[in-house]
Amino acid sequence: MSNLTGRQEKAAVLVAEDYRSDEQIAAKVGVSKRTLAFWKRQPQFVERVDGIVRELAAMARRRGIARRERRLAVLQETHNRLLQVIEERAADPTLAEIPGGTTGLIVRKPVTSMGVVAGYEYTVDTGTIRELRAVQEQAAKELGHLAERHEYRAIRTLKDLSDEELEAILASGDGTSELNLGDGQS
Repeated sequence: MSNLTGRQEKAAVLVAEDYRSDEQIAAKVGVSKRTLAFWKRQPQFVERVDGIVRELAAMARRRGIARRERRLAVLQETHNRLLQVIEERAADPTLAEIPGGTTGLIVRKPVTSMGVVAGYEYTVDTGTIRELRAVQEQAAKELGHLAERHEYRAIRTLKDLSDEELEAILASGDGTSELNLGDGQS
């Protein structure tokens, strides 16, 4: 336990949480901003703040989004909710006659003319599709199922390169110094 006063302890917690400005912290604990600045220069106060920061970080690692299982649970919940939106939209009888309306991927947007709704436009909900794909991609990364793929090809002579590739090599300023032709030449 620290030898800080009750106000100092409360201030140390608020400083460690790092959500409020010094002015807000000082007001919350009932001291002047100048007093808080003085405390923040005291070794005992600094040590206590550092200790609280370590405690908060450990708690976040145990319970928060820093845990892979928690991140995956949140991603799963988000994925389920996005699918729920799509399913409920697919069941909307007002979209049943619209091409693609029963897929749940169509949205109805009002078209206004001079501030009055003149009709509706039906479009594919690319935003929801994009978010669904992003959630799936993030989950795949978390699980180690997604790896970046790189294309490699054998280059035996300069004839194997396109004009754009040759120009890029020349523009790099070092000519062919790093070009490995695969037969011991460079």
